[in-house]
Amino acid sequence: MKRSILFIAAAVLLFSISAKPAEGSPARGLENRKEWFNINLKNSKVGYTFTAYEPAEYGGRECLKFSTYMKFGLLRMGSPVEMEAEGTAFITSELVPLYFKFTERQAAKEKTVEGVLNKDNLSLTINVAGQETHKDIVYEENAIFADAGDFFARRKGLRDGEKFTVRVFNPDSLTFEDLKCSVYFDKENKGGFVLHTEVLGVDTVHYLDKDGNTIRSTVPALGAEMVKTGEKDALAFAPSELDIMKETCVASNISIKNTSMVTALEARMSFKNAVPERLKSNLPAGAELSADGRSILFKNKRDNFPEAAALPLPVRAKELTRYLIPSTYEQSADSRIIAAAVDAAGDEKNSYRAAKKIIYWVNHYLNKKNFNTGFASALEALTGRQGDCKDHSVLAIAMLRAAGIPARASAGLFPLGSKFYYHMWVEAYVGQWVALDPTFDEAPADAAHIKLNDGVLDEAGRYNLMLDILQYFDKISIEILKLEEKG
Repeated sequence: MKRSILFIAAAVLLFSISAKPAEGSPARGLENRKEWFNINLKNSKVGYTFTAYEPAEYGGRECLKFSTYMKFGLLRMGSPVEMEAEGTAFITSELVPLYFKFTERQAAKEKTVEGVLNKDNLSLTINVAGQETHKDIVYEENAIFADAGDFFARRKGLRDGEKFTVRVFNPDSLTFEDLKCSVYFDKENKGGFVLHTEVLGVDTVHYLDKDGNTIRSTVPALGAEMVKTGEKDALAFAPSELDIMKETCVASNISIKNTSMVTALEARMSFKNAVPERLKSNLPAGAELSADGRSILFKNKRDNFPEAAALPLPVRAKELTRYLIPSTYEQSADSRIIAAAVDAAGDEKNSYRAAKKIIYWVNHYLNKKNFNTGFASALEALTGRQGDCKDHSVLAIAMLRAAGIPARASAGLFPLGSKFYYHMWVEAYVGQWVALDPTFDEAPADAAHIKLNDGVLDEAGRYNLMLDILQYFDKISIEILKLEEKG
């Protein structure tokens, strides 16, 4: 997938950890300067990154140009995965982006996001699998570029107990978000500081020297860190043998041998501290928050919605429009996706039966099941005919929408034996939302799926779906209280 578990961790780590500029002009003192960091996950080196700075000019304005590069490699369920990302941005002395371009590459897949600011209009071009999407958004007043968050912190002043919030534009989600910052003296490193930042519920801790330069940054929830080093040490890198899927799974008290037989499941998910606010305010149907706010009880039952009660095609409802239109990754208006939907569903007019046919078609069409894929678009999955749960889901969603069935991605945890892993599946609206799993050819999906979130796979949706899940992994335990199986 394009932005894997590690890529999310690395993206969060890069959030406001680059070198600190001198006071005044944002470019002063940074000519031809590079900062190198090793990327570690679970105490194992998995990659490196650097950021280079230089004074520049863009559109006749003096500005700071910074260039970034990141590379890492590890395993996903035994399959080697290598990823890289690079970018260039020009920012003003107010830390506003005049222009930026970021590229991600993995498994022969490439995605590029480019932005140009004209007054208060930010024009964006997203290219995925050769398919361009254009959108214009209003750039919020007083918002800064996310990658320049550290510059802002330096200007505010590094003082013990200082707390502030700044509005930032995130080039990963293409949305504006609040970045919360707290500064403390580093008691272990006299003269230094500790900068805590929090965005979208994920905490990052930066350890700074007395001049405000980053020495080390960590994302405790993900077991990830970046440590300052030299160029030679950073480049001394070989893909790690660490398996990200095995490192981020969650053990349970019961081993489930055949999930397809599970018709009902009750499970308690307990958090080390409190249930995150983002999850608490958007609990899935059938989930109950404990009185102390530290656990969630999931009561899952396999959907038994009767086919005869399904809506006829096409399904039309104003409130479901966002689940019927194309998105960056769910290219449901493309003629090739439409043709695939017709091939799968034929002339079926019952929305549930059509949905089941599409799920079956996707499962059998993607005949090479593997984990060495990027975050594919529907067209990439269609042409490549391979992938993991995300590839199956994005193709199924696009085809469902092309057939006139509202569809969305659902993300959460799924058991394999006695451990739960990150998983993505599909929900289709056929008179009610019904869970379907194209990866395992289940329509409806079994009750062992623990849903934590759902959404549309545009830039913001993709980012939030995975980030929401990733921040829970090191904070939860799962206890199965009740298990019912067919037969």
